[in-house]
Amino acid sequence: MAPPKSKNAERVAEWRKRQKEDPELYEKYKEKERERYKRKKEKGLIKMASEMTQKELKGKRSQWKKNQRGKRERDKMMVAHVQNLITPPNSPEPHHLEERGQRNHVIKRGRKKVRKDRARAYREIFLLRVKLAQEKKLKEKYKKRLQRVHKKGNEDDVLKKADEMIRNRSSRKALILHNIMVRNIRNRYKCSSHETRRMISSLIGRHNVLTKYRLQNYARKVLGIRQRKTQHRQIRIEVGETRIKKDIREFMERDDNSRIKAGKKSTITRKKEGKKTNQTVE
Repeated sequence: MAPPKSKNAERVAEWRKRQKEDPELYEKYKEKERERYKRKKEKGLIKMASEMTQKELKGKRSQWKKNQRGKRERDKMMVAHVQNLITPPNSPEPHHLEERGQRNHVIKRGRKKVRKDRARAYREIFLLRVKLAQEKKLKEKYKKRLQRVHKKGNEDDVLKKADEMIRNRSSRKALILHNIMVRNIRNRYKCSSHETRRMISSLIGRHNVLTKYRLQNYARKVLGIRQRKTQHRQIRIEVGETRIKKDIREFMERDDNSRIKAGKKSTITRKKEGKKTNQTVE
């Protein structure tokens, strides 16, 4: 049992309590305590940890641990006291409410796992979409490159083969094949009907490859295909236009349709009266 406090200790405790209740007095009290601590330190009454012996340091650390332990207990008691003041104590729950609480806990945990899995799935889907877009872009790039290579190769393929045949001296066989093909096409063209001839002639004249390499006239000359003449049609159109122009001019120059106004000097005198000639018909 702790000994009873003396009257002097009680008076000191009351004095400190009054000091803490007044902020100004409490600040002055702390300032005085700091100055007193400095004076004691200067006199050597208070040693630093580096100046203590092993035994003194061990005892001091033990005291520090006790003080810290007491501070934690006081803090816990203060927190519990404040919580009791704020919220009333929990009422005891029945058995079925406890089971419901456990079931709700399981449901919450399951929903949390579902949300977590769903979020991971969304992230994976987003990354896959990004990768798919990148792969599509890469595929289109290589596809376009391949098309350009093929296009360039097709454009220069004919000339390259011709140069290669000349270098390899294999043009004799090519000329023989060329003459055979030309002779067969020429014979077929001669024996074909008028409509077929017109179709073949138009195809040769409009073919892009022949136009590109400027071989239309050579193809017509070798195959014996005459170029379609449109001179008679042009003459017919010119004659028609001339006839229409003549009819319009004659119609406009007729006296009953004339709209030409007389000039200032275009007058005639009859019975001492001056009148304008070529009056406009109203």
